Amino acid sequence: MKQGKKLITTLIIASLLTPQIATAKNADLIASFYATNSTYKTFEKIIFKAKLKEKAYTYLVSVSNDGACLLFSNASDKKNFYQANQYYTFADKDYKIYANTKGVEKFYFVSSTKPLLSKLKSTFNISTSVYSCGSRSKGNKKLKQLRAMGGVEVRGVDIVIK
Repeated sequence: MKQGKKLITTLIIASLLTPQIATAKNADLIASFYATNSTYKTFEKIIFKAKLKEKAYTYLVSVSNDGACLLFSNASDKKNFYQANQYYTFADKDYKIYANTKGVEKFYFVSSTKPLLSKLKSTFNISTSVYSCGSRSKGNKKLKQLRAMGGVEVRGVDIVIK
């Protein structure tokens, strides 16, 4: 009988711990992420602001009808490890983020406790150009995979381009 009680106690403890482990899988790294405007004109500079709850590696991805692009980090701005509780602005004076077609453009801010560049290379054809792009379907698939990973948070915002 004592072995039966130990087994039941072990199962109860394991079941109590399971939700905590599952919750810990998805990171809670991003305090805020937004565009400074909700509507922009074509080729108008789009500015994003982000604040982290914890220090993390950061990436900015756009997905449109044209495809998916890794906008940050890029060849012009490679520093993507940011500290907590500070606001950061994307894009800076060295590069410009804009949309070249009218419609809705989706932007995703990805934060991770570990570097992700090696996981992004095949999707975005990373090169020495400022932005690295790939197909829309590959970009959406990669974002879905990143959301399922532990230690990663993905936040999105839709921008209307007129």
